[in-house]
Amino acid sequence: MAYDPAIGQLVLFGGYDDSVNPLSDTWAFDGTTWTEHVSRGGVADIAPVVPADWYPDPTGRFHWRYWTGSEWTEHVSRDEQLFLDPLDETPESGPA
Repeated sequence: MAYDPAIGQLVLFGGYDDSVNPLSDTWAFDGTTWTEHVSRGGVADIAPVVPADWYPDPTGRFHWRYWTGSEWTEHVSRDEQLFLDPLDETPESGPA
């Protein structure tokens, strides 16, 4: 565990599962909440994992758009009705 002044958080790497197998998890603690960070190629992303769910549509065309946890989908909603709205361009980031 170490303090990362760049993000102002404690960072924890590793650990063990219930069978005492080593893990490669990376977690950050902001003083209140532990957040798991996704590892790609052995380096943890700075952005926390955002769970799959419905979030405000980043394109602004609908009220909600479905986020898979790693990318936006064509599944959208407005006034409790579901639609398909293929993305012409992928939004630059996931839900905030």
